[in-house]
Amino acid sequence: MIGVPMLNNGFKSQFCLVIALLIAIIVVKDDKLQSLAFSFDSTNTVSVSAGRHCVNSVCCRCPYRRNRNWSVLFVANDGVSASSSTSIMTAFHTVQGVICREVTNELPVIGTVVVLEATADAQEELVDECLELEEEKNEGDGTQKMRIAEGDPYGAVLWPAAWAVSNYLLSEPDLRDNLSSLSILELGTGTGLVSIAAAMGGAKRVLATDYEPLALELTRYVADNIKSNSNNNKDDVPLSKRIETQLLDLCALEEQPLPISGIDIVIASDIMYEPKTGIAMAHRAVEALRQNCRVIVGDSPGRPGRPAFLKTLRELGVDESVDFEETIGKTCSGPRHDLICGKDSTSVSETPQNLSVALLDLKPCMLLTT
Repeated sequence: MIGVPMLNNGFKSQFCLVIALLIAIIVVKDDKLQSLAFSFDSTNTVSVSAGRHCVNSVCCRCPYRRNRNWSVLFVANDGVSASSSTSIMTAFHTVQGVICREVTNELPVIGTVVVLEATADAQEELVDECLELEEEKNEGDGTQKMRIAEGDPYGAVLWPAAWAVSNYLLSEPDLRDNLSSLSILELGTGTGLVSIAAAMGGAKRVLATDYEPLALELTRYVADNIKSNSNNNKDDVPLSKRIETQLLDLCALEEQPLPISGIDIVIASDIMYEPKTGIAMAHRAVEALRQNCRVIVGDSPGRPGRPAFLKTLRELGVDESVDFEETIGKTCSGPRHDLICGKDSTSVSETPQNLSVALLDLKPCMLLTT
């Protein structure tokens, strides 16, 4: 999309429109692009859209239109798009009908890690689906096919503790130096940053789990399709061969035991967003400790499930002296729907900033009862 500031009267606006068209002709020279469209908006910007306007029945719009900032949105026939401008370059992908943007993360040892998260427009669509799903459950009607299976849109965006846990895996000497011999199970993988970082760092095996299929599709898509050097792990084994995905409901304690055979470490980040998930995570942690697994949990500020997690953990026999320690995480800089992340949340900022994130590293010896 090319945005050109409009001037105050119609003649000058038409002049700007002509200029925008000329820029489009010069910049957009790709035989995969199928159309150009023009629009005016309330921000005094005339926009030129280039590309196919629907991918998998989802309208493609540039979600980061900036007044007084030219940008171009390319949408290719394969459903992958890339946006470039004078100040940013963002690639877009369609996963399960959800438009996602690439998010880059800088981590020690492995450098840049790319994950995908839903754009602002896609988040709004997912939230609407969750509300519709809740209505269907209340009315006993579950006939409509949804991209959100369990009514949880939170895994479609990145959260701060994922960076903190990834950083810990790649920085803590006893983990970093032995990563190639370790098999890792992630609970509530979301966008997959921790699993992808562990795989890039050389982990022997990574099993990413979530109860929302979309989260697993985001992780799987990155492992299979984003071929940039940034996501080549250090021993050149393709991510697609190192990362496995599996549906797992954290709270289904009786119905779904942890797939823990051969696993050395269980990790989770920012999954305690309500007391119920905090209690479930405590049970899962003890389940893993009893199988001689190490458990690493990251939690961003203000998560209501953390007190319930610690209380349940101690009731299940974990040493009462065990507690979270503060470590450095990173805020997220992408757009967030108000029902996914409140306006006053410390998790999001215009640019990534350091953020204190709580981290707990549990070892089997800390479980005092079996």
